[in-house]
Amino acid sequence: MDHDIIAALQSGTVERTSVPDVFPDRPYRVRLAGSPVTQVFAYVLVDLNRDDKWDERWDLTKPGAIERTVEHDPNGEGQKVMYTLVKGRWQPH
Repeated sequence: MDHDIIAALQSGTVERTSVPDVFPDRPYRVRLAGSPVTQVFAYVLVDLNRDDKWDERWDLTKPGAIERTVEHDPNGEGQKVMYTLVKGRWQPH
């Protein structure tokens, strides 16, 4: 899923109609916040099981970085966990 989201962001071809649900045929829902005209997006919201609750938020506002916040990460013992994408791997912090 992560690779698909990043590929969509890098493609430069996200259409306005796709912004609320980038992958309508997948078991997860991905919404982009930003401008499909300029292809600049500030946030990605992910609903892992389409239950209308956002499970992850990706912050794209820092140049060259993606920060991901997972609300109910099993590794976080019930607390939200932040990750940063570093060399293709999510690093918790």
